[in-house]
Amino acid sequence: MSYQKLIYMEEFPKPKYMVDMGSYNTMPVPYKEITHDEFMHSFFIYCLEVQDYRQVHEEPNNRMSKLLITRFFWFQTFGIAIQEFQYYPEQKYKYYRLGCEHNKTKEVSSWDCYHKVDCLDCGLHWEYDSSG
Repeated sequence: MSYQKLIYMEEFPKPKYMVDMGSYNTMPVPYKEITHDEFMHSFFIYCLEVQDYRQVHEEPNNRMSKLLITRFFWFQTFGIAIQEFQYYPEQKYKYYRLGCEHNKTKEVSSWDCYHKVDCLDCGLHWEYDSSG
């Protein structure tokens, strides 16, 4: 018979993306507002890694401001978010791109169609296959 050790959340080693996200009531930094079309073109369901819900303050530096329902989608190299504003009688949405934009990259190595890339801005390292 095998036993599993009970681990409390305080003891759980949190992944880097979770540590970098800050508190539950703030947006992860950096973020920028995008259009609905940009949001839809950024949505890759096949490589979705993590989903998260938060109640984010409408005004980041005002803890007494209204809390907005925000849903986060984290992919391998970036994230996107949709934020819902419930103003009677209609609902409105804002869309965000989260994380570094990886504009300055360096290909560390390449073998046939397998590539290893580093972002010079944030230090993220990722690998991909371009064989199609």
